[in-house]
Amino acid sequence: MATTTIKATLVVLALCLSGQALAQAAKYNLPKRHFACEVSTRDGVAGLVLVQADTRTLAEEAALVGAAYKVGGGTSPATRVIECIERGKERFKDGYFHEFYISLPK
Repeated sequence: MATTTIKATLVVLALCLSGQALAQAAKYNLPKRHFACEVSTRDGVAGLVLVQADTRTLAEEAALVGAAYKVGGGTSPATRVIECIERGKERFKDGYFHEFYISLPK
């Protein structure tokens, strides 16, 4: 799990990576793949966690480390990963959740 924490960087929804931040990420050799993960939260509501990771498996592990942005607003700790998709390449299987995801500011 320590390797996961080091190699996978949680990206908080409110944080938008700028070009300068991306240059810094490249400088420090951070993972280049970006995932969006649908999770169950401690509050029992679906939530979204954005993650940078080298693999989907690492993204799923990292998604459980931080707080998720909940459907309906607010945050809550993630308790279970439902699905992780590669951002810009895949869609969530749950159409309702996918609509929630694409409605958020990028």
